[in-house]
Amino acid sequence: MISNSPPGTPVTVPGRARMRFAFVGDSGCGKSSVLLRYYRDTFTEAYTPTQYELFTKTATLPNPDGSHDDVDLELWDTSGDIQLHQLQLLSYLRWDAVFLCFSVNSQKQFDRTQTQWLREIRMNCRDAPVILVGLKKDLRIGSGVWPPLYNANLAAAIPSARACLAAHTHGAVRYMECSAKTGEGVDEILEEGMRTVFDERAADEEAIRMNMQAPPPSATRRLGTGLGRLFCFS
Repeated sequence: MISNSPPGTPVTVPGRARMRFAFVGDSGCGKSSVLLRYYRDTFTEAYTPTQYELFTKTATLPNPDGSHDDVDLELWDTSGDIQLHQLQLLSYLRWDAVFLCFSVNSQKQFDRTQTQWLREIRMNCRDAPVILVGLKKDLRIGSGVWPPLYNANLAAAIPSARACLAAHTHGAVRYMECSAKTGEGVDEILEEGMRTVFDERAADEEAIRMNMQAPPPSATRRLGTGLGRLFCFS
């Protein structure tokens, strides 16, 4: 699990890893509730439309060897109204990862993650890795609620296997689920985001190192190439 500093901790420690995450998806899918659960460990049923909101927090990410990494996070809660083109307006920010969200009991929201929202992300978030996230996991049958209490709409939740396939098809890092109401899986999606960014940064550093170590072409080879171009042979 991820342990966090108190809400509002300044993100100013020199040398500490910093990451900027965007949460996108339709209005009402539960993005704000997830962020409030992570930020303050609270949950409310009330829904208030979001223009955008920034949460800053320091997370402690455990490593397999028993060590840990402290990470300063910027968590951006964006508007669910795609017509506001908020990702375009915020495209000057470099996103380290994007959490593409939908409610597990909404076919419409799930479909839009693969059309409008994915298109917005690809246009405005450069090459940021995408994690597809099913929210309101507590609505699934088998999540601890007596089955007869579910109506037909809730019983027809998007199958996890189908969402996993969509994530794979569209190049997302993976598919995950969480519940802001119960808290299940909330820490884990942030942990996955941080690990993904650390892995990408390590791969970039390795590519740079390998490129710097590559021997330059010999003078003889450069001369031969130049003569070949001069006399039009290869």
